[in-house]
Amino acid sequence: QHFGAHHFWEDRAARALAGRVLAGPGRSDANRISLAFQHVLSRRPSSGETDLFRASLMRLKQEFSNDPNALQKFLGAGESRRTQDLDSLEHAAYSGICLAILNLDEALTKE
Repeated sequence: QHFGAHHFWEDRAARALAGRVLAGPGRSDANRISLAFQHVLSRRPSSGETDLFRASLMRLKQEFSNDPNALQKFLGAGESRRTQDLDSLEHAAYSGICLAILNLDEALTKE
């Protein structure tokens, strides 16, 4: 699985961030990606970054829709439980995007 190598706390943090993004004011993918960037990096993404993450989001939605077991396994990882009022496919796909943002070099402390 794509996400099996990540520590459970990273999955949990990504799921929590995705929940905040999905509950936020923006409804378009570009607005939601921007909100995730602002939460993690305190900046908006460039247009190139938005395009890249939007393409990744579409790929994740396709992969999770083709493999419901992987979707449920990913959303069930870690100690925290998924917010049930969120669409599971959207939540899983945005969790994957948030995990990628959280793992950008820019987001990690290197000192």
